[in-house]
Amino acid sequence: MFYFCVQVKEMKEIKIIHITGNQINGRSIVASLFLEKESAYKLNFEGITFISRSAAHELLTTIDKLKENNVEVKIVNITFSIGRMIKQVDFSRKTGEKLATFVNRLNFNTTAELDNFILSI
Repeated sequence: MFYFCVQVKEMKEIKIIHITGNQINGRSIVASLFLEKESAYKLNFEGITFISRSAAHELLTTIDKLKENNVEVKIVNITFSIGRMIKQVDFSRKTGEKLATFVNRLNFNTTAELDNFILSI
């Protein structure tokens, strides 16, 4: 009988929402996720509702550098919209073509303002 010994890397789980809140707005925030040197990371995107183009680019660049150093990175609990932004940025890194990723944010001070906006559409 043969026994195989497989070394499993213990992953450091990073719950991003505890560091950034529900948005990842810049490159420096991404850098702050990887301050502690580990052999494997699990990035938990639970509760994250927005990632900027620059943050997505920094995330992909950092993951590439970590993989070159045999550091495993796993992303979990990612929403469709964040996954789409990361895919678009990854595509633009490979082709040089930027896909449209404009997000228009609307802020309302009262429900009446919101109602008026919705009725105007």
